[in-house]
Amino acid sequence: MVKRTAQERFWPKVAKGPECWQWVGAVGGHTYGNFWDGERTVRAHKFSYETSTGDNVPAGMHLDHLCRNRLCVNPAHLEVVTPEENTRRGVRRLMMRYQNIDQTHCKHGHPLSGDNLYVQPKNGYRYCRECARNRGRTYEARLKAQRAGY
Repeated sequence: MVKRTAQERFWPKVAKGPECWQWVGAVGGHTYGNFWDGERTVRAHKFSYETSTGDNVPAGMHLDHLCRNRLCVNPAHLEVVTPEENTRRGVRRLMMRYQNIDQTHCKHGHPLSGDNLYVQPKNGYRYCRECARNRGRTYEARLKAQRAGY
């Protein structure tokens, strides 16, 4: 039996789409693809990047998925960045910005549009101004009642 190289074992575990190349092999609890390179388990996207470009990811640097798909192994979708930059670009920030982008009304039925909509500049989160006013009134009433009780 002829032993296959790591490259010969790797590429059959990749479903190449028009954009992302989806890893269909083993996935770890961190939701990144895992691949046994013959010596150790490595991240599938790192293996793809390093074997396709011929460049090693420098120590202390990360590969950022520009497509935001952790199972994508398309080297064109990967960029070497600092850990800080990778975190800054991360999915959590993207999710915060767009978590209620498609909502037309808040959970209390107020419209999320016009003068009733406040978009926080720092993170893009959308707030209902009427609900914010109601929270403020409730808070002030509670403080007033506490002060009256003393």
